Amino acid sequence: MRQELRSAFGGVRFRIAFAAMLLCFLGFSLPTWITRVGQGDRLYMSAFDQSFATIFFGGAILLLPFIAILPHALSQVDEIRTGFMFMKALRTTSRKYAVIKLVAVALSSAAAIGGASLLHSVLWNIVAGVYDPIARPITEVVFTEGTVYHTLKDHPYAWTAYVHAAIGFALSGALWSVIGLATSVWIPDALLTVTVPVMLYFIWKNLCFFFLFRRIPFPSMSALYNDGQYWWMYWQALIVQAILFIAAAGVYYTGLKRRLRYA
Repeated sequence: MRQELRSAFGGVRFRIAFAAMLLCFLGFSLPTWITRVGQGDRLYMSAFDQSFATIFFGGAILLLPFIAILPHALSQVDEIRTGFMFMKALRTTSRKYAVIKLVAVALSSAAAIGGASLLHSVLWNIVAGVYDPIARPITEVVFTEGTVYHTLKDHPYAWTAYVHAAIGFALSGALWSVIGLATSVWIPDALLTVTVPVMLYFIWKNLCFFFLFRRIPFPSMSALYNDGQYWWMYWQALIVQAILFIAAAGVYYTGLKRRLRYA
């Protein structure tokens, strides 16, 4: 386990994924800051605006599945093509091999994506100033009553909102990384390992399930961190994503056993 985690967190792919996700956040918030400060609107801005506007309007939601696969999911393709998978499997059981790989893949993607989200919020709390509507009423942000962020933003400096978003990004990243891992063991091709989860993600994003099964209230793929979500929608999305995570892990384990048995 230790060696697998060291490979997952110490590789160049993890650093690229972390930097890419941070760049997605800064790609909207930094130009917004520069533009509004240049227009003399500095007084109206706070860390909350800068941290969350980039989620609602930036490219983080669009690129999340692609970035989630980068840290370690592609390692399965490398191990299959080089035959190293069989050498590792000889030292342990297929179940233990699968668990170690699943944990390393999920944790590395969660750390890269959730860590980038949290770092982005910390940076803007330093640069733009903390969110304090009592001291600076002009910066207050209003959400619909009963929604997740309406509740979380009222904690001191809205720190719970930042943590909530980071955890949501981390969980979503873990899910899509495991879907990528499941793809890689059945189709050991780096391009398809990225393409298949991204395709499934955008089918989900465009509410394909709603149009096909109108009576099934399928949650948004960004419900764990996006705005406009009520708590019941959040818990529904958490349950659905947990089921999908378990299903993807099962598909991976089935494919791994098959590949180890029949080479």
